[in-house]
Amino acid sequence: MKIEQEMELIFNLQNEGGMPNPYSEVFPGDGIKIIYFSTKKILIAHSDLIPNDIHCYLRVLYIKPEHRKQKLGSFIVAQLIQKCLEKNIRSIELESENNSINFFKKLGFKIINKSCNRMKLSF
Repeated sequence: MKIEQEMELIFNLQNEGGMPNPYSEVFPGDGIKIIYFSTKKILIAHSDLIPNDIHCYLRVLYIKPEHRKQKLGSFIVAQLIQKCLEKNIRSIELESENNSINFFKKLGFKIINKSCNRMKLSF
């Protein structure tokens, strides 16, 4: 299932009352945390974070194109940082797509491996 299809399914569940909005989900054992946030019109953001003892790995942060440039990505990353701080984790790592590198740089992420666009934010 493509991310857009997954988002549409979640959006419908949230609008029908089958899922809270915003909704956070943690998968036991692997520590994956997923955050879903909708407006009444469309699901606009999807993110998940995989924690370990050293750092958290941001697997995906997706904002629908029509909702970008509204500070939603920055808001979600700030929320993820807060969750990390609550667990005494002091960094987030990710592998960015080429078109998202500047977004993450503006938030303070530094490239730690150019071959795979691996970035890290320490706080």
